[in-house]
Amino acid sequence: MTTKIKIIGNPGQQPIDILKTWLEESLKKFNLIYPEIYLIFVENTQQVKRVCQRYTKIFSSGDSSNAEIIFGQLSATAYFHENIRKEGVPPIILVNKRGEVFEDDFLDEVAHMREEKNGWLKIEEEAFELVSSDYVIILDTLTWLCLFFWLRNQFHDFFSSETMCQYGLIDETLKEKQRKLNHWIKNIFSLEKKSKIDDFNLVMAAALWITLPPSYTQKEDEEKLEEIVINYIRQMAMEAEYRKIKSIIAQLESPPRVSNIYKCGSEIIELAQEFLEK
Repeated sequence: MTTKIKIIGNPGQQPIDILKTWLEESLKKFNLIYPEIYLIFVENTQQVKRVCQRYTKIFSSGDSSNAEIIFGQLSATAYFHENIRKEGVPPIILVNKRGEVFEDDFLDEVAHMREEKNGWLKIEEEAFELVSSDYVIILDTLTWLCLFFWLRNQFHDFFSSETMCQYGLIDETLKEKQRKLNHWIKNIFSLEKKSKIDDFNLVMAAALWITLPPSYTQKEDEEKLEEIVINYIRQMAMEAEYRKIKSIIAQLESPPRVSNIYKCGSEIIELAQEFLEK
């Protein structure tokens, strides 16, 4: 049995044959086979909105905030897991046709699929539902909602890195983290008139990408990753926040537990509140 990859939307200049090959090879590395996977190409918020309305349970017809958040955080690819897809809809990988897509992007999304098969994504989602219920008042604004989604996604990425390491993909994990941090530097200069919460989100992402997961065997590589961005963090006068976030992330356990993720997620949101009140 092989996985059928269905292309939805206009891929534009994206090399379909290469993307399919990357996806197929990534599935093999995690020993995964599906009857079908949707590869959906989008280039704006309206297209994301239509995808959400047609294939997911996360969208209300009169609200476009979810689509704005998803597209705003979609640099290359994103995975729609089974908890948010409508019943009967196969796995979905969303591709930003305006972005630059790499083989590592597909490896990361398939790692999320393996997380899902292992029951990890369900645990992570349950933990963040608890976090959301505790902070429902502040999450009522789009700015805080963006921070919450960004935090949840970064936790997902932390555990996808842990999954990659458990499958022996140590070099691939380091390469992906280095690429993300180099892209992080570009984001610093591309964001005009950054708000304090933008700064916090940037530093939070850096801390999560730098902190190596439990199954990563070469812990000294953390220093190499930190060297990429630490001077920029110091120029932002946010090294203290970075160190605090990093110490919280270092407490994440494998396999994931609801109570552990809830504790770490809540502590980071409280840290964000303290930072914004300065």
